[in-house]
Amino acid sequence: MAKNVKLSRSMTEVQFDNGYWYTAELKDFAKEIRIPSFSKLRKDELEDSIKHFLHTGKVKNPTKRKAYKNWSKRCQNRTKSQINYY
Repeated sequence: MAKNVKLSRSMTEVQFDNGYWYTAELKDFAKEIRIPSFSKLRKDELEDSIKHFLHTGKVKNPTKRKAYKNWSKRCQNRTKSQINYY
């Protein structure tokens, strides 16, 4: 089945929720509506930001993710053979 609906500023939240959007489409639309740091966002973060825009008409700054603080401490006490390198 061909996809008929395209992301646009005039679509409703319901239309957005009822569609399936590829990450590339979301990023292109986020760029168009000028969401800050759109290229660094995960798909779920893009969807949240776009829904907010469709609901309010305003661009929302994406939430900041917490960095994993204890990674170096976890690796400090292990030998190289215990740490999985990919």
